Amino acid sequence: MKILKSLLLLLLITTISCSSEGDRFPIEKPYWTPEDYFLVIPETSIVVEKLVDPNNYLIVLNDTQLGLTHKNKVATAFFTRYKDISDIYYKRDRKDNFVYENEMLAVYGWGLGLQMYYFKLGNDNVIKGSDDPNSNDVQRLVNSNISTLIGNYSYYLDFINDEDSFSKKGLTRFSKIMDLRFSELVETYPKANYFSLKNKLKLLGNKAKNSEVKAVFIKIEKLITEKQKVEKEVEVSL
Repeated sequence: MKILKSLLLLLLITTISCSSEGDRFPIEKPYWTPEDYFLVIPETSIVVEKLVDPNNYLIVLNDTQLGLTHKNKVATAFFTRYKDISDIYYKRDRKDNFVYENEMLAVYGWGLGLQMYYFKLGNDNVIKGSDDPNSNDVQRLVNSNISTLIGNYSYYLDFINDEDSFSKKGLTRFSKIMDLRFSELVETYPKANYFSLKNKLKLLGNKAKNSEVKAVFIKIEKLITEKQKVEKEVEVSL
């Protein structure tokens, strides 16, 4: 990974010194493909916006005319690119402040949205290819994938351990991304096991100093509790 990051950063420096911005990046393309993600490591706002545009993957993954196998391949390719670039902006200055906090948060927020599609398509593929979609083995695998997704989301909360490295605007943006993405997660998988996530929300919520961060931690924890209560009431009524 360190070698990959070094090569990508070297590519950026070389590209900047040898060509114009229009030549460096495929900005004119309506949607970027996974291959485009290996061409650049953006530092300009226009390219970052293009990089984290959810339409890059939604244009394919929401297309009802495309097959499940093809969508899985595309989602996997995008997820691989996301893992390649997700830590590149995690850089701090001498005062321990994040140098590229806006870019870093934008990439992570984009990645969380992508993972919702990536894991769902993976589970859909498992169910489609099984003889008995309701078998214990299939359900165990599906639930395991959902648990992995929740675990990946929980890593985002670890940013609070570096709360002092963010600006106030950065913490506001962090809170908004968390509110959006974690609400989507709970609404999509209300029956999932959120025990570890709720515990982490409580612990880091108590640790956080920023009022907006504290508020959104409480909001998500409350949403999980409410959804679980509704699901239990439905099960009892059945």
